[in-house]
Amino acid sequence: MASVDARLPVLSSGQRLGPCVIREVIRRDDDLVEYRATHADHPQFVALRAFALDAAGGSAVKFQRRAEAVAHLKHPNIIRIFDHGAEKDVLFVVCEYIEGSTLRDLLSEYPSGLPQDELNRLFSQIASAVAYAHEQGITHGRLMPENVLLDANLRPVLSRFAVVQNVEGMPENLAYAAPEFLEEGRLTPPCDIYALGALLYEMATGDVPFKGTAPKEVAKLQLHGVPRPPSEINVEIDPRVENVILKALNKAPVDRYESAREMIIDIEQESFGAEYETLSLDRRAVREMQHRPSEVMRFERSRTLTDENSADVVQDSTRLPYIVVGIAAVVVLVIIVSLLLL
Repeated sequence: MASVDARLPVLSSGQRLGPCVIREVIRRDDDLVEYRATHADHPQFVALRAFALDAAGGSAVKFQRRAEAVAHLKHPNIIRIFDHGAEKDVLFVVCEYIEGSTLRDLLSEYPSGLPQDELNRLFSQIASAVAYAHEQGITHGRLMPENVLLDANLRPVLSRFAVVQNVEGMPENLAYAAPEFLEEGRLTPPCDIYALGALLYEMATGDVPFKGTAPKEVAKLQLHGVPRPPSEINVEIDPRVENVILKALNKAPVDRYESAREMIIDIEQESFGAEYETLSLDRRAVREMQHRPSEVMRFERSRTLTDENSADVVQDSTRLPYIVVGIAAVVVLVIIVSLLLL
């Protein structure tokens, strides 16, 4: 990770920035420093994020307008912003401090993907928050596991909205970057839909759709690559989830979902699951048989023997009526002969 911008001083415990007193550094990035701090108007700790003015394109007005818009978002899965401002060449945002972990931490415990129930629970809340933000005219712009906080009850909370929109000053994990963002540098709601698809892919498989040894390689794959079907990585994946992922990862924005709410609906749609249930079962059976070829051969052989035995039984059953009739005829003949001899 790049070092912190030299124009953005790292403050020590006890120093002040705006209305806050610094307690400790939480996180350092190449465009911001995040602190745990105290605020006179809030009895609990707050998170204080400080940006260099140039990261906002040199416009404190644009920065504060964006921060004010995000501060108006009221959703249980979106972080609350309490204050924002500028001091000299430093811009800052004061938001709620959530003591817990991140979705990245949780994913590290499940390298093959989250359990289906937990995946559905988390993703539905994340997508609901994104849909709400879009309805208020706000694009998140930085959807990735590191920016989804998890509180003590594992409630996901979207954090780090892109209050800074200058591309050069905003580090992006290219694994979640939409093709049009890489080409045009603009953050739009379809970019968030694409990022949700990549996020869901990782939640379901433990891996991202595209990765490489260098950013340029990842960017090229995002622009022209075809993602590996999630079911090839995790054969237990719900087919509904796979369908949602692949639709959200379409290169053209018009081919993706129009709303994050539609993603939730498709995942929860029972009729869709029933339609693909056999496919899912067949996929598991195929994978199991690939690992046990000898058992497959024994099964095929036993099935052949069973079929042959069944044929013999059928032939025997068809001869049975004739045998019975023949015996009966002999018995009748013996009785007639006996009567004649009397």
